[in-house]
Amino acid sequence: MDQLASGYAIERTMDWKASISNSDVILLAVPPAAHVALFAEISTYLENQLVITVAAGIDPATMEAHLPEGTPVCWMMPNTAALVQKSMTSFACGKNVDQSHRAVIVEILQAIREYEELTEEKVHNLTAITGSAPAFLYLFSEALEEAAISYGVTKRQAQYLVTKMIAGSAAMLDTGTPVETLRESGYDPWRFYCRGH
Repeated sequence: MDQLASGYAIERTMDWKASISNSDVILLAVPPAAHVALFAEISTYLENQLVITVAAGIDPATMEAHLPEGTPVCWMMPNTAALVQKSMTSFACGKNVDQSHRAVIVEILQAIREYEELTEEKVHNLTAITGSAPAFLYLFSEALEEAAISYGVTKRQAQYLVTKMIAGSAAMLDTGTPVETLRESGYDPWRFYCRGH
């Protein structure tokens, strides 16, 4: 908390309830299971502030059911790449979110990079893809590093080789080239280069 306060010129408080009435936006970053009790606590202090959560499964309908009538709500599903401002975040807004709220939501989302607004159902369905899938990529990376080490390179070399390979592959995906074309060309990079030029 000290690091955040000094690095971003923000105020910290241990009396968050007293701070709610002076805030326009409340962003909840607690485990999903804690939300229902937390909603009950904050409801007393709400006066139409925008309430945002980043907890899995806590969609706008759930928030609206537990917060005072008319409360604007938003559900964001970032991934761990938010730590380096590279998240792909899906989000869904409640029925009381207006354009002024959307401006704040977009400002928050842009701070951690890419975002896409979806329906509640689609955010639920895609959480495993945009939210949790990085863990599978890390597992894949770990396996590749272990394979590289088995061929006699150092752990540092293995990590470097795999990390840069993945970064380059991501850059290729970012060109918009169909993924099946990239996959088919992956075994013969010179064939892809010649065909592309």
